[in-house]
Amino acid sequence: MRQYFNHQWSIFNGQWSMAILLTAALVLTSCRTTRKVVEPTEEAPNAAVVFDAVTRVNQNRIEAKAIKAKMNLKATAGHSNVSAGGSIKMKRDELIQISIMFMGFVEAGRMELTPDYLYVQNRVSHEYVKTRWKDIKPLHDAGIDFFAFQALFWEELFVPGKHSEPKPKEFELADLGTTQKLSPTSNAKGGSTVAVDFIIGTVGGLIRQTHIQPESDNSLSFDWNYTRWTALERKDFPEQMQVKVQSGKKTYELGLGLSHVEALTDASDLVPTTPSKRYKEVSLETIINRLLNNGR
Repeated sequence: MRQYFNHQWSIFNGQWSMAILLTAALVLTSCRTTRKVVEPTEEAPNAAVVFDAVTRVNQNRIEAKAIKAKMNLKATAGHSNVSAGGSIKMKRDELIQISIMFMGFVEAGRMELTPDYLYVQNRVSHEYVKTRWKDIKPLHDAGIDFFAFQALFWEELFVPGKHSEPKPKEFELADLGTTQKLSPTSNAKGGSTVAVDFIIGTVGGLIRQTHIQPESDNSLSFDWNYTRWTALERKDFPEQMQVKVQSGKKTYELGLGLSHVEALTDASDLVPTTPSKRYKEVSLETIINRLLNNGR
């Protein structure tokens, strides 16, 4: 029985390693993406139409300060296709925590996004990586940070480099028929070098897809798609998301399926992880090599 458990642990460790690495890779590389161009069918509408579109999207913002859900993560890289269960907890403006579980009750790995840094922990080898957003130069230069990823997970509009709820005057709109494309204006972005497009439903105002493209680099394509929603606080919250990053001939895909989504009335215990003295801080390259070799 012990040999069987160890064998299954070894297999799972390799699977969660790939899953958590792909998740981290999406975070680290998402700003270096190409834009999927969608041609508008009509000329840009007037300010009243833009105001209506942005207001409809903003009206679906969840008021809860914290959310938790069970999570099923499926990651694909080339011919590798792995899946893992886990959970996700989010505390607005403070923390996004993704836990990967083994056999449903043993936490094998954890990834956390905070306003200051990205944290990846390998609980098998007792190692962790802690990287400040400002040290991830492509992201920092583009104005993509924790608040941008928070908006992606919560299905909200955002303007690169800004942390407040977006205002209608910060967007321009193109009518695509059954959908509309909202994009932050150049003035709203300030010095940010990234272009963001939000494809929203003309009816209902739900974001269907987000495209991100740094204006100085078209080596990657990045899409964040929303395909299913669940009711939360009488509004719609995404429970099925598909993330795709393509670089040349390489394609990385990450599917996030959420269930049992609920708002937390008390999130005082949801705080960033402080690794114990048993954990060793290593470089990103070290932990990637360790994980890809199943913890060895």
